[in-house]
Amino acid sequence: MIILFLTSTMILVSIEPLSRSSHNIATQVEAIVSKQAELYLRQTVKHQAETVGYAINQARSAVELAAIVLSREPHLEQTTFDEILKSLLLKGGDFCKYTFFIPTDHQRMYLSGRPPLLPVPSEYIFPATAKNHEQTLPHFDPVGPTKEAVQDIYSPVFRSGSFIGHIGVSISLPRLIGYFSAKQPVHGSSTFILDDRRILLAAPPHARIKLVQASVVSQRSLIDLKKYCVAEAGDILEKMALGAENIEQVVLQNSYYLITYTPIKGSKWRLGIIAPKEIIAQASKQIKSFFSKEMHNLAIVLLIWISIALAFFLIVGNILSKHFTEPISKMARHAGRLKNGEFKQKIEIDRNDEVGDLAISFNSMANELERSFEFMEQKIQERTMELSEANDALTDSEARYKSLSDAAFEGIIISQNGIILEVNKEACRMTNHQPSDFIGKRLTHFVPPEEIEKVENFVLTGSEQTYETFALRKDNSIFPIEISAKMITYKGKLGRVTAVRDLTDKKLAEEQIKTLQGIIPICMHCKEIRDDKGYWNKLEKYISEHSDVQFSHSICDECLEKLYPEDDDLE
Repeated sequence: MIILFLTSTMILVSIEPLSRSSHNIATQVEAIVSKQAELYLRQTVKHQAETVGYAINQARSAVELAAIVLSREPHLEQTTFDEILKSLLLKGGDFCKYTFFIPTDHQRMYLSGRPPLLPVPSEYIFPATAKNHEQTLPHFDPVGPTKEAVQDIYSPVFRSGSFIGHIGVSISLPRLIGYFSAKQPVHGSSTFILDDRRILLAAPPHARIKLVQASVVSQRSLIDLKKYCVAEAGDILEKMALGAENIEQVVLQNSYYLITYTPIKGSKWRLGIIAPKEIIAQASKQIKSFFSKEMHNLAIVLLIWISIALAFFLIVGNILSKHFTEPISKMARHAGRLKNGEFKQKIEIDRNDEVGDLAISFNSMANELERSFEFMEQKIQERTMELSEANDALTDSEARYKSLSDAAFEGIIISQNGIILEVNKEACRMTNHQPSDFIGKRLTHFVPPEEIEKVENFVLTGSEQTYETFALRKDNSIFPIEISAKMITYKGKLGRVTAVRDLTDKKLAEEQIKTLQGIIPICMHCKEIRDDKGYWNKLEKYISEHSDVQFSHSICDECLEKLYPEDDDLE
């Protein structure tokens, strides 16, 4: 009876810690899986945002290259023109739908991307363009059979310093979103893009159903979320439009969803992923259920063995209890370490029973998590190294340009739209200004008022003609200068480099030089010269007054013999 009582007591005492340990392990594993899923969503949305930014930069680079090629063509033959547009369509990337050229008069344009290549009225296709490098706001494509949103990226084309038109590409936003549809990290998740105005630029149908009101859900793109956003997602999408980066939970249509969002660098777009939390939680629950079930089965096995052992001997039962409880506690401790990211910690349990199998499964899961983290860390390191190399190359290029600029004997100024971005040391020296005095100011800030209109005309027209004008020093003194300028691409945008030469010494030298020019009236007999006032002057006096020549008087041999034939001493 005593043994039976003790056996029953041990069974009741053992059930509680075993159940608690199994529950703790399952709960910790569920938390780990949920946390890693959210981390993976964050990494995925950043990667997709980088992909969109790369696609835009690729299209922009192709457009700038095509603009350079067109600017060097002396005659725009139709065959050559077609080849340039078709080449631009290939180099612009997989998401480019059209390439186009808009002449200066904006009356007709040439569009590629759908055979045959035909001129079409530009006012029915693309918004009005400016004379500098820009991208328009996204708009509907009226050429295709479906109303899909496109983004125009274009560049001005100059030939011999004259603006002749724009060349560019149209990126299909549905294509951009469709690229990510087959690569979503969670089943049922969707990628969508909106801008800082809270305009939904592109989203697949199942994302639109969740985010916009039913009255506009059939509209494929360009939906104003300030008017038609569902109320539950309004605050999240407003923070997203303001450029925030986060992952948030929201209830949409009686279901929980996670919305992960981040800004796209170098643009006013924001990219987000909406994923059903139920799918993510389901994986965690399955793992938790598996662990709970295994722990429950293990507990039953342990209690049976304890009961049998206690039936024969209480001490053996006590030893067996410790023998089975310790591995469970060890797994619980290692689960806590896994939660803190210590994946290299393994459970050393050399057994061939269910505990050993559970330890093997636990270690396999830890290995999988470790490989996943190593893979993500490797990708992050590779991306960081690429960005670092690109940044180092840019820094070296800027340093070399700065060294060459500072070594120049002329003042060098780089500007965009008349606003000064960079100056060299010589420009600062000749004006007695510091570099900070120039940056952010207009070029005309440093010329006299009467010269502003002249300088503005050269800047706005993009003229590369050399001309003379005047500049202001820091003390407001005026000095003459000569300006030579050229249009360049600076940091991805159209800019202007201006070389300034101080003409002060040249002008002083010109004033000191006195020259005799034109027809000089001279007496054919006495050789006197008549001046502008009608007076006759001696030859040497007139020349001395109109030049730096000074005369020394002597007598030639012929005149000596003629005038003084008897005076031999003069010889």
